[in-house]
Amino acid sequence: MGVKSTGQVTAEGTNAAGDEIEAASAREADADNTIAELVSRARAAMEVFKDYDQERVDEVVRAVAWAIIKRENAEELARLAVEYTGLGKYEDKVNKNRRKSLGTLRDLVDSSARSVGVIEVDEEKGITKIAKPVGVVAAVTPSTNPAATPADKTMMALKGRNAIIIAPSPKGASTCTLLLRYIHEELSKVGAPLDLVQALPRVDKELAHELMKQADFVTVTGSANNVHAGQTLGTPNACVGAGNVVSVVDATADIEEAACKIRTSKTFDYGTSCSNDNSVVIEAPVYEEMVEALKREGGYLCNDEERALLGEALWPDGGKRSGETLCKAPSVIAEVVGLENLEAREASFFMVEGKGVGEEDPFSGEKLGYLRKIEEAGGMVLEGVCFYILDSIARLRAENGWDNLVTNSAKLANIIAAHKFNPILRRTEECVEVAPLPEGSSVRERGDHRGRAGGRGDRRGGCPLFDGGVQPEVRPGPLDR
Repeated sequence: MGVKSTGQVTAEGTNAAGDEIEAASAREADADNTIAELVSRARAAMEVFKDYDQERVDEVVRAVAWAIIKRENAEELARLAVEYTGLGKYEDKVNKNRRKSLGTLRDLVDSSARSVGVIEVDEEKGITKIAKPVGVVAAVTPSTNPAATPADKTMMALKGRNAIIIAPSPKGASTCTLLLRYIHEELSKVGAPLDLVQALPRVDKELAHELMKQADFVTVTGSANNVHAGQTLGTPNACVGAGNVVSVVDATADIEEAACKIRTSKTFDYGTSCSNDNSVVIEAPVYEEMVEALKREGGYLCNDEERALLGEALWPDGGKRSGETLCKAPSVIAEVVGLENLEAREASFFMVEGKGVGEEDPFSGEKLGYLRKIEEAGGMVLEGVCFYILDSIARLRAENGWDNLVTNSAKLANIIAAHKFNPILRRTEECVEVAPLPEGSSVRERGDHRGRAGGRGDRRGGCPLFDGGVQPEVRPGPLDR
């Protein structure tokens, strides 16, 4: 009896396993066919698009920008994003949809940003550079920014005469569907093929992975798992995951101004962006002064007991970040954590003192919320970092004959990387001005976030997008004129 029963279980187990394999094969075949159809339509659209001259390409890019910059569209996309993802703040998402996209548009339609035909001729080396499309771009996008991120990726892809297929997050799918409708409306007005911009017919991990395999280029913004998939499926890619902006405040900083700007960044859209400030390292001589300035900006410094409660609420059992407090208002976080202090319940953001870096202190990583870590830095260490930056720039200036170097932090990062230094930079969108080098000088953040004439400026909201530069024309479609 026992033998018969064992045989029966084995047979049933074998049948079940076979059914699972068959079902998996069917899903794989379905994903392959679905993506193949989308890619085929994208390539057909590119056959038309490839003959557009620069002016027509830029018109298509403007059309996509207008789909999200147009106020009523930006507002409806923001409302839908907050409603379905539960992440972020409506008013800030409206600003993000408009300002971020307008900033991207400005860069893309700049007269120097050519993407069609001959884009550079080096007579001395005898080299002529001719732009050509990469192909079909797979764009995996996050729930934290379900409208701005896919819209901006679309603008960038189309600038190079590529087609794009968007793979939205589960919670961001409805926002992406509406955005796609808005984009197609604007593409119709300028006579561009609608299949230049598509989205997956449903949110499905197998579809997303198959898309990344069949596309010519992959860009992923999102979770560590999605980023890992994008980087390992064998397709050329540019992927980005968690952000962890660290601000460094030294003794030369304008303390009040720095505190105001750190608060503005930390609290924007409830901390959904990877560019939001996450931690601040303060030089020892101004540590207490800076902490007090942050308190005046609405920050609440948690004691050890409250810090422990926050940690338990953010990372239950020391594991994955809790969705209950993810990108939520500080009042919601205070309630979930159980902070009874009235000052804590009315805070604009929370602060905890650092007790380590990396796995030993999860507060040192990305928090996606109204939390920031503060750390005291000894003067010698910070001055040492600053010295190396200045030394590298001084050599670069000497080599190139620059009397005064004005650069953005992306260029500064390249300088530092070339000299094998790894200091923490403020954020990628600001300008850093390096004056002549008096003895004992140090690098510090520029006094304003608005950018210089022709610079990139601040795109998070609250500061003028264009300060001395030229604002690009954002032209609506023919039916809106």
